[in-house]
Amino acid sequence: MTKLIKIKEKIKLSSEIKMILAEISVFCLGFVLMNTKFIFGIYPFGIAYLCGLRKYTPFGFAGCLLSVVFLQDCDVVYLIALLGVLGLRIASSLIQKRDKRIIVLGEKVKNGTLDSIFCENTEVRVAISVLCAFGISLYRVIASGYSYYEIFVLIFFSILVGMLTYALSISKKGKGMLGYGVICFALIYAIKDFSIFSLDVSIVLGFGLTLYISRYLGSVKAGAYGLILGLSLSPALAPIFGIGGLASGLLWGVSYYLAIMCASVLAVGYSIFVGGYSSLITVTPSVIFVALLIYPLLRFKIIPAPEFIKASTESQKSIDTVVLEHKSNNDEQMLSSLADTFEDIALTLTQINSNEIIPTREGLHTLCLDVCEEYCYNCPKHFICWQNDINTTKNNLKRLSQALFSDGSVSKASVEEKFLHRCPNIDTILDTINRVSTEAVENNIRYNKLEAVSNDYLQISMLISELIEIKKENAVNDTRLSEKLSRAFAKIGLIFEDVSIIGKEYKEIFITGVNIERSKCAVEELKNEIEAQIQSKIDEPIFNEENGIAIITAKTRLIYSANEYHSSKMKDGEQINGDSLEFFDGLYSKRYALLCDGMGSGLGASITSSSCVSLLKSILKITDNTEIALSMINNLIRARGLESCSTVDLLEIDLLTGKGSITKCGASVTYIKRNDKVFKLQSKTMPIGILKDLDAEKLSFELTEGDICIMVSDGVVDPKFDDSKTVKFIEEFDGSIDTLPQKILDEAKKQCDDDMSVCAVQLHRR
Repeated sequence: MTKLIKIKEKIKLSSEIKMILAEISVFCLGFVLMNTKFIFGIYPFGIAYLCGLRKYTPFGFAGCLLSVVFLQDCDVVYLIALLGVLGLRIASSLIQKRDKRIIVLGEKVKNGTLDSIFCENTEVRVAISVLCAFGISLYRVIASGYSYYEIFVLIFFSILVGMLTYALSISKKGKGMLGYGVICFALIYAIKDFSIFSLDVSIVLGFGLTLYISRYLGSVKAGAYGLILGLSLSPALAPIFGIGGLASGLLWGVSYYLAIMCASVLAVGYSIFVGGYSSLITVTPSVIFVALLIYPLLRFKIIPAPEFIKASTESQKSIDTVVLEHKSNNDEQMLSSLADTFEDIALTLTQINSNEIIPTREGLHTLCLDVCEEYCYNCPKHFICWQNDINTTKNNLKRLSQALFSDGSVSKASVEEKFLHRCPNIDTILDTINRVSTEAVENNIRYNKLEAVSNDYLQISMLISELIEIKKENAVNDTRLSEKLSRAFAKIGLIFEDVSIIGKEYKEIFITGVNIERSKCAVEELKNEIEAQIQSKIDEPIFNEENGIAIITAKTRLIYSANEYHSSKMKDGEQINGDSLEFFDGLYSKRYALLCDGMGSGLGASITSSSCVSLLKSILKITDNTEIALSMINNLIRARGLESCSTVDLLEIDLLTGKGSITKCGASVTYIKRNDKVFKLQSKTMPIGILKDLDAEKLSFELTEGDICIMVSDGVVDPKFDDSKTVKFIEEFDGSIDTLPQKILDEAKKQCDDDMSVCAVQLHRR
């Protein structure tokens, strides 16, 4: 069976061959359907087929015409009718094209092709087919002397052709099952009682199609479809396909073999029940042949899903489905970002706790002194050690604390030989020092880990709650605005099913069920109408089109963009910069600039500042709650001790509204240059990682086009000194903004030698 799959993979038809095969198929269908004689001696299927065709219409017409010529002995009435249909379709299409708004959305139909000639709507197609059938029947009525029978046929013929044309014409609106059902019904009706090697071709085709459809659409639709196909054989045998479709549709998920076997047994059983032994002979071979043929084709997906199923299951998505998919995508992105954030936190915790937490030298010296005093107080040699030879005692205490600090434990080799022989409690003292120091380290590690983890779990739970609220706020459909937009679309000639607008200031618009061919508005007209209703500019609409039906999505266009420039230098003699800087996008329309200055300089400062930047970037991609983000990082940085801290300077700009804010944790002053004026933003807060509770201040402001936000680290501007020279330099600066950070650094290097970083962010209209 695997060979069948390999064969399928090897067979790849080019687009030209596919088009040729489609044209031949349309021609053959026209040839067969035009000669399918229905009750009362009428030929309704060919006329309905010719009127309902949307693509390859000339080939369908040629097939119908040749069928009349060769199979109906050049029936003049039908020849005139076919020519009339062709002429009316061309004329009506040309009339509709004169509408100045007949610009097709998405440019589905290209000018210059044969298919562009036949672009009339469904109602016109139905009217043409009814007119054709009425003309044929009217001729028969007149020729027969106005008999009641012919008048009845006239009415029946006209109504039937209109219904069939409508069924074929609406296939582009996701109801292709009805149109394909008409064609299949007519084909089976045409080949009824035709056999090859004792196999009834109509049963083979009908039962095979029913199983094929049940595989993709389920039991209910397959049962209804099979019932329609069964009617083409005879009313008595009508349920034969329906029963098979119901049975197989229920069992495909269990087993392919079981589904086909049960459907076959029920079909044969019903045929025997209705027709007796004769049905057993005629039906059974055909059903068994279909079962053997269809199993590998469906089991190994040799044949794909039918086009009308794709149209109904993919193109015709309801607005709820589209919005649900949108929400699911957002949920996936949020969960993925959240997972990345937790991973970053885990890596940072690993880095923080990778080194063993050991007390300071002073603390270890105090520990050794306390243990010795405990045993020396009642010792008979106390007077010798602490009065007569106190220098030797102090020297050995220092040796013990040094060994404990460097090696993590003490031994007899840690003290002098003289002191070792003089002290009667030396073994007990050494064991006690090792035990007490080990317990102190363990308690210190346990305290730091438990405190960091407990605080982080609290912050993570708050973060998840925040995400849920963000999701709720930005996934609500604005029904009032959606209704206004629906009415506006109707006025400009857009044919659609539903529209939804979600979001507050940053909006996302979904338009589903858009009929590409029938809509009479241009893309630019559609865009202008959306902007007029939501009172905001949007990006170019995106078309997701298939089979003539489209889903259109559009998003609010960001009004502003940010140009970012930065420059940094290391402290002289250092190999790495203790400052870290990052620019990144946040939720929806948020843009961030982040500058962190680690305490001191070198590797330690760099690790702290880069950890702050990395984690803040990860968290702010899933929430704009800077307080939660900074609280989480404050807990993590504190786990490293008081020597690990960092300033945080976080600039947030909403590129949709121009609103800005800056959050500071011990950071230096920030300057905002507007034309030739400079404004200062500063706060008296502590760096992150020092205090148990977060110490941060958020300052909000409005930005306009051309404003420049300048953030600097502590090395650039010392808060102890006057920064009037820096302010004056920025006020008078009129060069290119990309050189501004370096110019500020050059001025700062004249006064201070430290890690220095400057970033400048300028707001522009798009």
